[in-house]
Amino acid sequence: MRIMSSTWCVLLLLLLLLAIAVTASHEPRFHVRPPTNWVSDPSGLYRDPITKQMHLYMRCNPYGAVWGNMSWYHFTSMDYVKWQDQGIALKNDNEYDRRGAYSGSITQRADGTPVLMYTCAADGDVQRQCIALPPKEDVQSGGKRSLNSFVKLPTNPVLTENDVPGLIGLNHFRDPTNFWVNPDNTSEWLVAFVASINKGPSGVTAAQVVVFATSDPNFTSDFRFSHAIWENLFEFDDMLECPDFFKLGDEYYLKVSTMISGQDYWVYGYYMKNYVDQTIF
Repeated sequence: MRIMSSTWCVLLLLLLLLAIAVTASHEPRFHVRPPTNWVSDPSGLYRDPITKQMHLYMRCNPYGAVWGNMSWYHFTSMDYVKWQDQGIALKNDNEYDRRGAYSGSITQRADGTPVLMYTCAADGDVQRQCIALPPKEDVQSGGKRSLNSFVKLPTNPVLTENDVPGLIGLNHFRDPTNFWVNPDNTSEWLVAFVASINKGPSGVTAAQVVVFATSDPNFTSDFRFSHAIWENLFEFDDMLECPDFFKLGDEYYLKVSTMISGQDYWVYGYYMKNYVDQTIF
């Protein structure tokens, strides 16, 4: 009798769990995502200094549950817990980003307005770099500062495959970081990308984080190659992804993801000059 009672208890418990599984929502309770379709790569996290609102963007496919038509989806929050769905903020609607509006960043300029930089991929997955700005009426005095839409520069793309010395492959130049002030020249700003580079006659391929400089305080023009800030020497990967670069105290931190091994690396240290006067990290 005890064995039968235990068996019935187990069966009833299984039926109860099955009923809960059938009727319960399968949506994540603590993860932000669009209502449907493909989503990946959070990008452009930005806390507005005026509204105190947090803006979170992520890559998504507005048209299906598989990778493709990469656009930027937008959520906002005041407390980092409750998030408001704001819909698509940036679409891949130009020839230069027809393949997708890939990952990128949002940096605040001196005038308090944000600038969005992203990798724009054309047909054939040719990866270049583009810039978009919020509409003036959205961020000017009295504007809502919703950041729900962006206007792409008529000069896009601002960086192409021809701007990267030794670039291997048209699809190996992507994922801009935030801008930061050059510690060696405070009238200049730097921004980093990942790239696959040919290191010379030997034909050795190197996965690098490459840096471009600009003297434009608006972060929209005058970009020029500066240096490679880091090279992956620890894995047999010929490409990196999604770099982050920031300063805490006196130290600088770099985070990258590796391809194909699929790992994250953290590097920290100080800016310094080597014997041939090339900035290294």
